[in-house]
Amino acid sequence: DANSKTRGGDVTIRIESIADYLSSQYPGKTFTMDSAGMVTSNVPGYLLNGKGSCSLYGSAAMIRFHLGDSYTVEEIAVKCKTFAEENGYATFENNAWNYYINVGSLAPFINKCIKAFTTLDVKASSSLFSWATGTDEIDNNRPILLNIASSEQYDDHTVMAFGWCKYVNTSSGSPNSIRFYAVKDAYVTGTRFVNYETISISYITKVK
Repeated sequence: DANSKTRGGDVTIRIESIADYLSSQYPGKTFTMDSAGMVTSNVPGYLLNGKGSCSLYGSAAMIRFHLGDSYTVEEIAVKCKTFAEENGYATFENNAWNYYINVGSLAPFINKCIKAFTTLDVKASSSLFSWATGTDEIDNNRPILLNIASSEQYDDHTVMAFGWCKYVNTSSGSPNSIRFYAVKDAYVTGTRFVNYETISISYITKVK
């Protein structure tokens, strides 16, 4: 279960509250929020259903955001699964489907799903500039998919990021500042956060 995965002997740190996280990780230091942005439209949480399905569900959540409330994320995900199975994006192994989609295939997959099921006039594209491009998208009221190779919070996992914030250390010593994305991580429907400074490699996919 990726949700209770251990890294270096420690259980992965999930962040439900930035204030609690900062006080536990940096006792004695004082942080204040410097800047922030968030998608103002409703971004519902969603839960994974199927092996390796985080990118597929993220794709469904992105399509649902642009389609509006007439579909649930799960209804779109069911269609995306069928499409993935029929078009070689999913693999059948040990009597079960594995919906793992490589990051390089993610934007093409979303675009083909959009064409297959909707008349949406939007297109997915990917970028390695995951902070500058990602925050710019969010400031323009569009969530992004953030694919995280590894971080303090997630390993090889795709989340939907819909908010960002930067906290500055007003006490002495390091770190000077810490950036966070507010995300729907598909393990819980509520909002969690990822410490951007701990991400090794990340990749974003935007739809506009």
